[in-house]
Amino acid sequence: MLRLVKLATDGIFAFSIVPIRAAALAGAFVMLLSFAYVLYALYAKLFQHVSPQGFTGLLVAVTFLSGIVLFFLGVIGEYVGRIYEETKGRPQYIIGRVVGRTGAGTGDRASEISAGERTRDR
Repeated sequence: MLRLVKLATDGIFAFSIVPIRAAALAGAFVMLLSFAYVLYALYAKLFQHVSPQGFTGLLVAVTFLSGIVLFFLGVIGEYVGRIYEETKGRPQYIIGRVVGRTGAGTGDRASEISAGERTRDR
């Protein structure tokens, strides 16, 4: 069972940068929630004259800074993931089939050489 879990984690993390993007999205979501809590705390203090209980400032600071760290970790990971994809050396696209190919003008040097040139080169 442990070997299957290892194989599954290798399949998820080794061939994709989706977990890195998920980290960036999670960081952005945490920052958004922290900002929403700040707006709620300010609204409660200024208009309802009730201060939210607990360490509001500490809670906001920790969650907001954690969101920033997670977001920028995802940004850096995105750069590393793109570098990783480039170092694989895979082509950007693969041609499935060639339609209407003729000998002239295709860039194929062998088809452009006339029969007379072939005999002269020998």
